[in-house]
Amino acid sequence: MLSSLNKITYQNFIACVKKETPQMGFDYMYRTISYPISFLFFRLGFSPNFISVISIIILCIAPLLFFVYSPLLGFLFFIASYLLDFCDGNVARVIERKKIFERSSQSKTFGNLLENLNTNVSSIIFPLTMSLYVYVQSPSYWTLLVGVILTNITMLYRYTKMHSYLLTQSTFGLKTQQDRDAYFLIKNFFSKSAFNPSTYYIVFLCVYIAVPKLFIICYILYFSLAIVYTTLRFLVVLLRSYAL
Repeated sequence: MLSSLNKITYQNFIACVKKETPQMGFDYMYRTISYPISFLFFRLGFSPNFISVISIIILCIAPLLFFVYSPLLGFLFFIASYLLDFCDGNVARVIERKKIFERSSQSKTFGNLLENLNTNVSSIIFPLTMSLYVYVQSPSYWTLLVGVILTNITMLYRYTKMHSYLLTQSTFGLKTQQDRDAYFLIKNFFSKSAFNPSTYYIVFLCVYIAVPKLFIICYILYFSLAIVYTTLRFLVVLLRSYAL
């Protein structure tokens, strides 16, 4: 196995992990930064599942650091966790494509269990962390409620989408490829850029550093828009399910 690892150069590694689909927003930045880190993990022999577990542990530690030590340190841990979520996929793709070694069925099952777990957990932890932080700064049950509502509607949407995945691929009857491409471009902008951990980690970190006085306003506006958007997507999935 070690000899097989040594045969993979950095250029070979990048060729295996690069995706053909364009990356939007901060995802492009995260993915670019993840390449050398992923290659280091790969050469050290870290498995994708091990990297995934580490990312979840860091994600769970982030809120504690946020309140016990410093919000800045908490933000950095949130970002590090999300970055590692890219790394596990990069390493897994190289192992599968280059057939470095045959992963056991048990390992693949555990890997499937960890798939998207970071995003799902962060959808709960991060809004609740922000809502508690804002509540401490300016005690108001309304600000606390924003984070709780966003967490619940996001979980409802993700659960429903998971059980009706094929329905979410609908293009509303758009006939031409150009129209379908435009639809998916708009959809991906909101789902993978505007209201994605890759974006809101950076947005809140920048506001906290640059204009801390606007943090509460940013929290209310950003999460309120996220609630509206996620609710609409949730209703769309329900309507498609009902139509079938």
